[in-house]
Amino acid sequence: MTKSQPIKPITIAFAKENCEALQVHCLRCQHMAVIGFEGFEDHELVPYLPRHHVFRCSRCKGTQVETRPQYAAFDSRSKWYGLQKRAKTS
Repeated sequence: MTKSQPIKPITIAFAKENCEALQVHCLRCQHMAVIGFEGFEDHELVPYLPRHHVFRCSRCKGTQVETRPQYAAFDSRSKWYGLQKRAKTS
């Protein structure tokens, strides 16, 4: 059995190329907001943004947050269950 490599955190540069935006999740009230990449340096790591920037929840005003990349949207129900959409018949 081989030892697996640790997963490297995503940088802002990678997120700009592969993601739509950033998600900021409040750990106090579970509120989630979507923000853009403006104001962040390309070398910054997405999970560590709250260590270097101040985020405040718009709902509860809490500052304990978690940041994640937001990947392109898709129909999650069909992808989750492995279903494919049928072509319309006329």
